[in-house]
Amino acid sequence: MTGKPRGFSSTQSLVRYGTAILAVVLAVAVRQWLAGLLAGRPFIPFFLATFLVVVFAGPGPGVLATFLSAAIATYWFLEPIGSLEIAAHDDQVRLLIFVILGLAMSLGAGLTRRKRQALIEAAAARSREAAVEALKQSEEEYRTLFEASRDGIATMNLAGQILQANKAFQDMVGYSLDELKGLTCRQITAPQWRDMEDAIIRDRVLRLGDSGEYEKEYIRKDGSVFPISIRTWTVLDKKGEVVGMRAFVRDITDRKRDEDALKEADRRKDHFLATLAHELRNPLAAIRSATYALWGEASKAAKAKRELAAFAIIDRQLSHLIRLVDDLLVVSRITTGNIQLKRERVDLVEALRHAVEVAQPAIDRGGHVFEMDAPKAPLFVDGDAVRLTQIFANLLNNAAKYTENGGVVSLAAKRCGNEAMVTVRDNGMGISREMLPHLFDLPTQVDLKGPRTLGSLGIGLGLVKNLVEQHGGTVEAQSDGPGRGSQFIVRLPLADAGALSSYQ
Repeated sequence: MTGKPRGFSSTQSLVRYGTAILAVVLAVAVRQWLAGLLAGRPFIPFFLATFLVVVFAGPGPGVLATFLSAAIATYWFLEPIGSLEIAAHDDQVRLLIFVILGLAMSLGAGLTRRKRQALIEAAAARSREAAVEALKQSEEEYRTLFEASRDGIATMNLAGQILQANKAFQDMVGYSLDELKGLTCRQITAPQWRDMEDAIIRDRVLRLGDSGEYEKEYIRKDGSVFPISIRTWTVLDKKGEVVGMRAFVRDITDRKRDEDALKEADRRKDHFLATLAHELRNPLAAIRSATYALWGEASKAAKAKRELAAFAIIDRQLSHLIRLVDDLLVVSRITTGNIQLKRERVDLVEALRHAVEVAQPAIDRGGHVFEMDAPKAPLFVDGDAVRLTQIFANLLNNAAKYTENGGVVSLAAKRCGNEAMVTVRDNGMGISREMLPHLFDLPTQVDLKGPRTLGSLGIGLGLVKNLVEQHGGTVEAQSDGPGRGSQFIVRLPLADAGALSSYQ
C-alpha cells in the first residue's frame, strides 16, 4: 500500500488551508503597519501572501487566499471603508487584476503538480517493469547458484513452510527434500531461538525485505543441535508482490569451536599473567632489599662516588621494573575480575584530598599551578575509600605528566542531583579525536609524539574506568585535540540513607 492514511491526509489539508488563512492575516498586519507607504496600493501585501501560499501550500489554499484577501481588502482598505462595495473605478480594476492573478497562479500550480505527478507515476511504472525484468534474470542466476552452492539454500512460503532446499541444506540438517517439504523453518529451529526469529521475520524480512545476517541453532534429524549463520530475503512474484522467503544458511560449528578455543586460550593467558606477576614480585622485592642494604653499607664506608652512582642506577631500574610488574598484576586482576571493593560510607571530598596528597609530588615536579574547588559539605558515597583515592590520584598524575612545565591542573567537585560530579582538567598536550574512543582500553597509552611517557604499561585509565564502573559510576574524557588540554569527568551515585546496610 502506498496511499497515506485518511487521518494523515485530513490533518495535512487542515495545515495547508490554515497556512493560507494565517498568511492573509499577516498580510493585513503588514498593510496596517505600512499604511502610509502602501496608500493607494492595498493589494501588494495580499498578492505576496497569495503567491507564497500557492508555492508552499498548493493551488487549493491559493484560491482560498485569493478570495479571502479580496474580501478583506475591499472591506477594510477600499472606499467606502466597512463595505463590500467599491466606489472608485480604479479600485475595481485593481481588485479584478488581483483576483485574476491569484486564480492564474493557483491554476498554474495545480497543472504543474498534476504534470509532475504524472511524470513520477510514469517513472515508477518504468522502474517496476525494469525490476520485473531484472527479477527474471536473477531467478535464472539463482537457479545455477542454488544447485552449485556449498551453503544451504531454502525457499519458504510466508507461513515458513519449506518449499525447496538444495543438496547442501539437506545434508546440513539430515532430511531429504520430501521430508523437508513437510516441515517449517520454526520446527527445525532450536526452541530458544524461535521467538527471536519470529520477530526478525516480522520486523525485518517482511517490512524491509532483508533480515541481515544473524545467528541461531538448527536441530538435525538425529536430534543434535548445531550453530548456523543465516540471512533471509523476500521472494517476489512477477507483479512485485511478496510471496515467500529465501534463506542462505551456513554451518558455523567450526567457527564457534575456534572462538571457544580462543576464549579458553585468553583465559589461560590471563591466568598465566596473574601467576607471572605474583612470582616476579617476590624476587624483585628481595633484590631491592639487598640493594638498600648494600647502598647503606657503601655509604657507611664512604666508598667512591662511582659505586654510589651504580647503586642509584640499580635502584632506579628496579623501581621501573617493579612498577611494570605491578601494572601487569593490575591488568590480570581487571581481566579476571579479581578486584574486590571494601565498601563503606565514604566522604568523597576527603578522598579527593587524599588523592591530591598522592599526586602533589608530580604536580610540584612539573611546576604546575594547582586549583581545587570542592564543597565544604561532605559528599557521601558508598564505596572503597582506597580505590576512590586511587581513581583520582591516577587522573591527577596523568594531568601533571601530560602538561608542559608551568601548566594548570584543576580538580572540581560538586553535587548534581543524586550524583557527585568530579572534573580533573589540565591545559596540557590534549588528546586526538581518534584516540578518545580507545583511551580507556587496557593497556593503552596516548601517542603524544613527545618526550613524555607514563613509564609503565599505560593501564592507569583502564583501571580508572574499571573502578568507577564497580562503584556504579561513569567516566568520560573530553579534549578539543592535541595541544588544547583535556578534562576527565567522573560521576558517582551519592549514598542513600539506607543504602549502606546492603553491604554490611
